[in-house]
Amino acid sequence: MSLNGDALSFPGSITEEDCARLSGPGLKAFRHITSAWGLSANDQVKLLGQPSTSTYYRWLRKQRSGERLVIPQDVLMRISAVLNIHRSLVELFPIKEEALIWLRGKHFGQVFGGRAPLAVLLEDGDSGTDVVVKYLNAWRVQFD
Repeated sequence: MSLNGDALSFPGSITEEDCARLSGPGLKAFRHITSAWGLSANDQVKLLGQPSTSTYYRWLRKQRSGERLVIPQDVLMRISAVLNIHRSLVELFPIKEEALIWLRGKHFGQVFGGRAPLAVLLEDGDSGTDVVVKYLNAWRVQFD
């Protein structure tokens, strides 16, 4: 995953307090978006970089109860990517169902190679996430 450039970026140094401030709201938004995409908990864990299932559920429990939650920076980067993808889909597809069709449909452009963007996200890890984010960002620029 790119830490600079078009895809994803955080300030040069992010503190534990920054992570704590972002973790609860970020995880809540991530869960809401990925649930709307129809992803299982296992797929959500994949998008987060494969933390253990027990860790993921502990994070959810803390988020829901309002306990202090500090998700690692690399996981927050992945959450940021999902938020970026969601924002792009909302801007490009005013009708939610069309966004889901695009996300789940096979695409034969070079970057997708006949796979659905969602498959690229789930199967290719951080590099797949980077591909989808950059693709959508470039597409959005065409409409600015």
